Amino acid sequence: MVQVHEIDITSIEVGDRQRKDLGDIESLKFSLDTKGLLQPIVVSKRPDGRWNLVAGGRRLTAAKELGWKVISASLREELDELERRELELEENLRRKDILWHEEVKATAEIHRLKREKYGKSLPGRFGRGGWSQKDTAREIDVSEGKVSQDLLISEQLANHPELLQYQNRKDVLRAIRHLQDGIGLEDSLFMKKV
Repeated sequence: MVQVHEIDITSIEVGDRQRKDLGDIESLKFSLDTKGLLQPIVVSKRPDGRWNLVAGGRRLTAAKELGWKVISASLREELDELERRELELEENLRRKDILWHEEVKATAEIHRLKREKYGKSLPGRFGRGGWSQKDTAREIDVSEGKVSQDLLISEQLANHPELLQYQNRKDVLRAIRHLQDGIGLEDSLFMKKV
């Protein structure tokens, strides 16, 4: 059962977050200051009586910068580490201002976590059991093709971090094709000039 309470901001532990770039905190602060918090953050209880942040890092940061002492929080009981991570990633994917590489990493991480929890599906068209790309697509409400592309991009980012220099997914996919064809990234004309 989900309950919403006002909790002390100083009792919330943030921990390591998937999303590193918090975006435009100033406009969020303005919104919180003028309209209030429209959606509570999500926390889970720690054994020491404090709280772990599950989702809402931007909102929490903005509230702290505004000097708020308490914040509305949706309390999630008995979440294991996997469930906390899934909630954070799924909320980040639904954000409008997420960067392309954050979206790719979140999709790949959700897919990995679900496969860890439910196992891999058997290969082949009629594979049974486990977790598949189709399951991930359904979970995050995107096409299976997009999930497949995100997994490919995520894998290539691990091997070629310089792909982060590209401005968007389309350019990254072109660069990956170039890599697969033996063309170096330095020869790609559409690379963002740094």
